[in-house]
Amino acid sequence: MSMEIPSETFVFSAQKSPECEMNADSSKGIEACPSIKRARADHDVLRCNDIEANQQINKPWENAIILRNMGRPHTLNFMISKLTQKWSLLGHWQLTDLGESYFVSRFQMKDDLDYVPTSGPCVIANQHLVTQRWRPNFVPGEDTIHSMPIWVRLSKLSMEWMDSDLLWSIGAMLGRMCKVDPIIMNQARGRFARICVKIDISKPLLGSLSINGRIIKVEYERLGLICFKCGRYGHNKESCR
Repeated sequence: MSMEIPSETFVFSAQKSPECEMNADSSKGIEACPSIKRARADHDVLRCNDIEANQQINKPWENAIILRNMGRPHTLNFMISKLTQKWSLLGHWQLTDLGESYFVSRFQMKDDLDYVPTSGPCVIANQHLVTQRWRPNFVPGEDTIHSMPIWVRLSKLSMEWMDSDLLWSIGAMLGRMCKVDPIIMNQARGRFARICVKIDISKPLLGSLSINGRIIKVEYERLGLICFKCGRYGHNKESCR
């Protein structure tokens, strides 16, 4: 039989507690723990109001990225193996399984941290990975990440619009531009342009754009599960509500 226990609020204050002080020769941890004040409330709350304490808590994760697997779950070892091949990073990195198809990767080098989110779409076993810089208080299942870089093809684009600067302007209509594929620009000029755009897949995707009165078809590479009823990613037309 469960019992209802009166809940309390635990609030960290910036005051130092003598019982909590660490040895002066200790090189790890916070030199003095904030004292804990107890107050009645409807639920338990643990809040750290000490700025320096928060900075030390967050510091190990400043060079981290959260990843979300958009499909069936994979094991940690499988993800490490595939990402090692995909990323080819300069420094050491570490991957942790957060559960619910979420992972967090910490990087030794800032260059690797900057490279991963901007290197273009990351596809593992035909499934996209959504990436985002780590943020404090992120909880898988409660917080979500929706934006991911996707390769987009623009078909039947006029020749004068096959220009890198103009393509950046077009990409900004779809999301946040990442890059233009230079190989396609050189080899397939006239057929289609290929741009990488970071898109919020929780919102309806555009199927076409109007440029100078002409309709340009927008195709999303390797993004199979698109609903052609509501335009959103993650389900098909038959299961759309």
